[in-house]
Amino acid sequence: MDNRKAQFILDNLNKLAENFHLNAAFWERFESEKIFPKTYIDHMRDNSNGIDLKNLKKNLLIDITKRQSSSYEKLSKIFRDLYNFDLLDNWHKEYCINDNRIGSQTDVEKLRYTFERLNFKVFTRSNLTKAEMLDLMAKLNDDESLKNFDIFLLILMSHGRSTHILTVDGEYLDYEEIEQNFSHEKCPQLINKPKIIIFNCCRQAITDEIIKENNERKNSIKNDEVKDMIVKNFKISFTFQDYLSVRDEEQGTFFVNALVKSLDEYQDSSFDKILQRANHLLNEMTKHESNNVERRQVIEFIQRGVTKPIYFKTFQN
Repeated sequence: MDNRKAQFILDNLNKLAENFHLNAAFWERFESEKIFPKTYIDHMRDNSNGIDLKNLKKNLLIDITKRQSSSYEKLSKIFRDLYNFDLLDNWHKEYCINDNRIGSQTDVEKLRYTFERLNFKVFTRSNLTKAEMLDLMAKLNDDESLKNFDIFLLILMSHGRSTHILTVDGEYLDYEEIEQNFSHEKCPQLINKPKIIIFNCCRQAITDEIIKENNERKNSIKNDEVKDMIVKNFKISFTFQDYLSVRDEEQGTFFVNALVKSLDEYQDSSFDKILQRANHLLNEMTKHESNNVERRQVIEFIQRGVTKPIYFKTFQN
């Protein structure tokens, strides 16, 4: 299991032990998730050593920290479904909001170097709140200089859940709202220009509460503000929905390493071919990993309304 998630469990043993019960419903669900072999589950359920229930639960949690990374997500799902307690959400609030995503600066430097050589004008912003993110996108809507460019590329690197990014103040912003900000209606300077939006974030399951909060915000927008939401873009997500994005503290994320290498080697190819090669490189990076989560590092690529291949200018010397 990821060291920080394991540490979160160990630091909160007493609180977590108070939030679930070792009843028939728990054991049935716990066995179905296959976190442990049946022999272990039978041993803990029988409790032949007569350990008091609170310590038995704490022992169970400690043992889970020694299992594979997917065990954390499985346990969180059990807690959420049976006890309305989201282990993942609590971990996000305690660790992700204050975590500076060690290794992400390496990604920033690699991406800046690569895209500047491809004649992009690169701007970076770090650690934005949700309000600051929305304000930045609103300013882009009014930026007349966008008319002078042939293509627009936005890369978001953040913690995240499913179809939402997590901003530095612990708020969630969904992918759809970000994409719609660059529609023909909201950003006419980019009409008929390719727009590439890359989400380099974890995508584990999102809670109903987060979805409700974001839907309320979207429903509060007046109809005349969202009409004609024509969006012609490429949407790229690193990893499938409900899975994690893996980041090395020294080398950065697997995705960025695969992408910049593919751009370097296949700079004269179309963008979709570059992504196919990046996906192949990503598979090569992870195929020897024993961690099941790391094996799920796959580029999800969605193309909307773009009918012609995209080529970048060749690298500058």
